[in-house]
Amino acid sequence: MLASDFFDYELKGGEVVVKKVKKWECPELDLSSLGTYPISRIASHAIKDLNQVVSLTFNQPHLSLEASCFENLHALRRVDFAELDSSSRFAANPFLNCPNVTYLRSGTP
Repeated sequence: MLASDFFDYELKGGEVVVKKVKKWECPELDLSSLGTYPISRIASHAIKDLNQVVSLTFNQPHLSLEASCFENLHALRRVDFAELDSSSRFAANPFLNCPNVTYLRSGTP
């Protein structure tokens, strides 16, 4: 399986921009990297309508989230941004219609 089977993405300067998660059937989704390339940005509406995803994990130090990049994730309960530094940028309202998130961690542990 190739990353392009699951993700619509763009590789720029050694970093990945996720434009869309095409399909995902596991309860956990780790968006730290694609292969050896760190994911640096999640585009608006990129992670949408994945009814089985319960947990999102991000283990990179730098990440930019666009508005409404997480949308209609009704099963989502846990989001872990464990390693973010102060260079990360989050647009207003990255979570749209994700009503069950009860755990959100950000920053360096």
